[in-house]
Amino acid sequence: MTEMSRRDFIKLAGAGAAAAGAAGGLSYLGWQYLPGHPRPRMATLGESLWVPTVCRVCPAGCGVLARVVDGQVVKIEGNRAHPMNEGKPCPRAQAATQVLYDPDRIQGPLRRAGARGAGLWEPITWEEAVGEVVDRLRELREQGQAHTLLFLHDAPPGHMRKLIDRFCRAYGSPNAISTDGWDAERMTHLLTQGWFDMAAHNWDDSIYVLFFGGAFLENWQPQTQMLAAYSFMRRGRPTRRARLIQISPRLSVSAAKADEWVPLLPGREGALALGMAHVIVREKLYDESFVEEHTEGFDEFSQLVVEEYTPAATSGMTGLPARTIERLAREFAGFDPAIAVPGRELSTSTNALLNRLAIHSLNALVGSIDVPGGVLRPREAPFTPWEPEPVLEPAPPRLDGTGLSQRIVNDGPYLPQALFLHETNPLYQGVGSGLWRGAFQMIPFIVSFSSFMDESTLHSDLVLPNHTFLERWVDGIPPGGLGRPVIGIGRPAVSPLYNTRHTGDVLLELARDVDGEMADYFPWADFESLLRFRMRGLFEAGGSIRPESDSYDAFWRELVDEGAWFGTRYPFGQWQEVLATASGRFQFRLDQLGDALDRVGLRAEADSQEKPPLLPRYEPPNYAGDPEEYPLHLVPYRVIMDAGARAPNAPLLWEMYGLHIKETWESWVELHPETAHSLDIEDGDYVWVESPQGRIRLKARLYEGALLDVVNIPMGGGHTAGGRWASQVGGGNVTELIVPQTDPFVGSPAWAGTRVKVYKE
Repeated sequence: MTEMSRRDFIKLAGAGAAAAGAAGGLSYLGWQYLPGHPRPRMATLGESLWVPTVCRVCPAGCGVLARVVDGQVVKIEGNRAHPMNEGKPCPRAQAATQVLYDPDRIQGPLRRAGARGAGLWEPITWEEAVGEVVDRLRELREQGQAHTLLFLHDAPPGHMRKLIDRFCRAYGSPNAISTDGWDAERMTHLLTQGWFDMAAHNWDDSIYVLFFGGAFLENWQPQTQMLAAYSFMRRGRPTRRARLIQISPRLSVSAAKADEWVPLLPGREGALALGMAHVIVREKLYDESFVEEHTEGFDEFSQLVVEEYTPAATSGMTGLPARTIERLAREFAGFDPAIAVPGRELSTSTNALLNRLAIHSLNALVGSIDVPGGVLRPREAPFTPWEPEPVLEPAPPRLDGTGLSQRIVNDGPYLPQALFLHETNPLYQGVGSGLWRGAFQMIPFIVSFSSFMDESTLHSDLVLPNHTFLERWVDGIPPGGLGRPVIGIGRPAVSPLYNTRHTGDVLLELARDVDGEMADYFPWADFESLLRFRMRGLFEAGGSIRPESDSYDAFWRELVDEGAWFGTRYPFGQWQEVLATASGRFQFRLDQLGDALDRVGLRAEADSQEKPPLLPRYEPPNYAGDPEEYPLHLVPYRVIMDAGARAPNAPLLWEMYGLHIKETWESWVELHPETAHSLDIEDGDYVWVESPQGRIRLKARLYEGALLDVVNIPMGGGHTAGGRWASQVGGGNVTELIVPQTDPFVGSPAWAGTRVKVYKE
């Protein structure tokens, strides 16, 4: 018998799930269709085609192909024309058919008919729904309260995010706010290099990578790119096999696959980086040419790390042996090229920005910026400008400076009078769920554009349901990406199943109806027209698509048929773009922190008026909870099957949820065996995990990859709404435990700053 690989199994499972959905059901999952649901059928004859589109099951925006048979999507595969994933789909993409054919999708616009959260709704027409929103927006604008519109979104990677930003600015609000949690990374690059964005990395040419936090094989964006990069760095260059070091508080799959796992509690990464910098400076292992030609503030920085961050001192800060710090520093400086890469988890500590600044300084020390194998500035595709740009004058303060829910409930400059929600679910995934529940009670008017009745949509006043991505025009700009510009695009694979609308079309209609002044900024009839207008810049710039006919119509047809456009190469050596600071150099000295925060609309609690020089430094993280009462550190983490707010209702993903410990349909808490035995806990016992914020009931799993004083809990469990699949998942929601804290500079929520205790039922 031929042995089946895991990838073959996943592909077969995805195909089986899609085919079973089309045929009428997965009996072991209890698949049922609601009355009136257009029941898919398995087509044996008829039209079959592959439709290029952009996957939206997670934020990465990979290129995929939807196989359509007789008008039904039966399979998802990767699009070879898209350079991000090069034809490879991940398991989340394979689950997209279950999102499309979910029996619990919202089938049309709804108005709340009872108390918020009671689940009482009345169907209304789209004309009524849009009219109510227009009336409310006009009322706020006439009262001089336009700035009180709050539009939360989960950073859709493409023109939906750009449209949301433009919509809010044209209306008069600065509060188009992403819940993606990447502001600390963007601010790091703004302060040191002069641009506010996530970085790209030239993985294929890197031969030594320090991953600070962030499970690169499970929770990195784009995930398929990281899986491919890992394979290439390991086996694609037989004579130059990369060395990978994972620095994290948990033995993840990524740590197990790396050359070395360096266990480290969250929030202490910056101390390790500065200790390494001490060794590199002291032993003159840095790139003297890069430092001299392209940096500013090196003398002050080198004096700081030599005097204050010796290996002995940083050993006390991190708990790592001094010899480990010295060895990592010499290895990092000895390999060329080598990069230090902070993962998403580094944005979840109370010292997130300072940690990232310390880590990025390592890249400058060894000259791994804008070189093959190094850190790159992502280039945006040359879209046609959509002028004029709306300007807020005077600009009112944003609401997200020091933790959004806290500012709404406690000390915000003003109370939002209207809240719009797009692909985000703060009542489930927001830190401090209790605060978010209080915030929802205080906001008079809440509109959700969700396709599903998730926790936040359940507490809304109006629901204007979006198409799924397989039913709408969609584009995607991969976060970070390859450095060179990349854009994915997709047309609807099938006609909408229900009376839903593209949220982009709804926003354009709202803009036209609010008033003529706002309508001037949105001359497009629909989202497809907007994309056609913006993509003309790609046609004029050249790039990967060169149609035989020298016309934009021919270019557009080929773009839609290919599903992707990309620049042909990354332009190394454009230092005016890479180092866009006022000095034209990489800034070790950060004199402009306050100005930089103002530039991107963030507000700091920390004293941004410190006397120069302000340098990367280590400040101990704040762990909420008395260590005597709560002795264990809480580490929330994501598994690769977790699709967040976009697909909590995909049975295929729950069937593979906890592959490393063989758990499905339930979240759990990981304890080191010694920790568990000291608490008289056995593998499989149900326990309470309690923090100063709350407690949840979970199954205990003994895992030697947990540190002795740490508990690890996966995100994704504990839904109370979202459809039959999400609500059947056992376990608890880890965000219920997290004490609301933020990074004082950028206001990002500190997921990793809570202590807990664990005890048996």
